[in-house]
Parts: sequence; structure tokens; C-alpha cells
Amino acid sequence: MSKKGWVLIVLAVVVITSVIVGITMYNKPHEDILAAKPDYVLAVDEIVKDFQSQPDSAQAKYGHTILLINGPLQEISKTGNSYTFFLGDDPMSGVQALMDSSFMANFEHDKISEGQNLKIKGQFTGFDDLFGTVQINRALVVEE
Repeated sequence: MSKKGWVLIVLAVVVITSVIVGITMYNKPHEDILAAKPDYVLAVDEIVKDFQSQPDSAQAKYGHTILLINGPLQEISKTGNSYTFFLGDDPMSGVQALMDSSFMANFEHDKISEGQNLKIKGQFTGFDDLFGTVQINRALVVEE
């Protein structure tokens, strides 16, 4: 076989492998937050202080983890088909959690009020240093 033939075979193998890996990654299911055990159980004040004092080490510590955060509900808002919770005593910093839409069917908004202590489990997605908020996505309210 000529050199050109080998190059075409190697190129075809690389393209086919790339397509298979791409399709597999695209169709990979999300982690089941409801069944997942939290990596860290923290109060709102603890995680906010971690990020305010040492943001780089806190980012490395909490990056891509499941958190269970407890604290007072400062605000709840509904935007479109999802709820956003803001937990914490300080209006300038806290935890902002976006509820996963798959949990909306069982969510009873009437049972939650501002000032109530909540436990929220979700996936840590980052820290907004401008507003001083820890961001959590795919969140759900954990029953006490």
C-alpha cells in the first residue's frame, strides 16, 4: 500500500473516532442531583466567606461539586418556567440557586416564604465576585 493510502486510512480512523466520541459526549445524561450525595454540606455564610477570603482555593475546592446549602431565604422569584432562590442574611452577598426545571412539577411554592430557613442541593457553577454570590444550578429544595 502506498503512503497516500496509509494517510487516508489513519485520517478516516481519526474522523470516525472523533465522531463517536462527540456523539457519546453530546448524549451523556446529566448527573441525577436528587439521588446524588452532596460533596459538601455548608451554611451560606461559610461558603461566601471561603470565596471572599480565598477565591482561587475555594474555586478549586468547590468546582464541579454537588453542594447542600442551608440558610435563610432572602428572595424567591419566578422567571418563565423556573424559580431562582437567593439565600443569605446579607443583601450584598449570598447563594443564588436556579431550580432545575425537572423538579418544577413537584415544587410547592406556597409552602416556602421569605425568611424561612431552607436547604438547597445543586451543582456549584461559580462565584460572581461583582455581586458576591455563589451560583448553583440544577437546584432543588430538600425537605427537612
